[in-house]
Amino acid sequence: MNCAFRRFVAAYCLISPLVAAASFDCAKARTRTEKLICSDAALSKADERMADAYENAFALAGQSSPQDAEALKLDQRAWLEERTASSTGTAPLLNAYKKRLDFLDYYITNASASDVRMTGTYEYRKTNFCTNCEPGKKSGVTQTGTLEINRISDGAARISLSIRNTARGEVGSLDGRASIKAGVITYAGDSASPCNLTIRFSKAAAIVTQGDSDCGFRMGTDASATYIKKSDSISPATRSTP
Repeated sequence: MNCAFRRFVAAYCLISPLVAAASFDCAKARTRTEKLICSDAALSKADERMADAYENAFALAGQSSPQDAEALKLDQRAWLEERTASSTGTAPLLNAYKKRLDFLDYYITNASASDVRMTGTYEYRKTNFCTNCEPGKKSGVTQTGTLEINRISDGAARISLSIRNTARGEVGSLDGRASIKAGVITYAGDSASPCNLTIRFSKAAAIVTQGDSDCGFRMGTDASATYIKKSDSISPATRSTP
């Protein structure tokens, strides 16, 4: 793994002889989490395995499209920030690494598949999202979206989309029946809340584009983003036929 990639994964390139397994230079560990990883062999190994899995997943995402690669990069960055913020000890951190490795393995499986499986749960995270900010200003606020898709038939699907802003709570949601044509989902909403939403697919992601309608979302929120598939499972509500 090259130095440039290591800098992204853990902020430092692997050059230290002090720890052989960690994906970053333990001599430059700054945060409590980094120091904990460097002091524990199991955590250090977990960090190395996660970094290797991410490198493989990122390579596959790049082969799919620049949008897939960017979405996975943002998702990894958000996970690293959450890892640092929520680290309370060795056991919880090992569990966090296990879950992340499970997801990356799942991503690699989907990205390597021969076909697209629409049904499942997709997520995206937008960091530094800011409403009415001055040009170039970053707020540090994170916007997240969860999309559930149930492919009912070759021509129809049920979709459920919820968007949240960590500073303001939920800013929009929609749920209903959508049409499928040539592998593309189109959702029009209803007379009370018209919506122009299209969903295209790569093997490991759903690319959502919101048209000129607001779809009932507040604060000028736009659902357009690349949503990474996180699970084949969907909620009972989305599983039912509208």
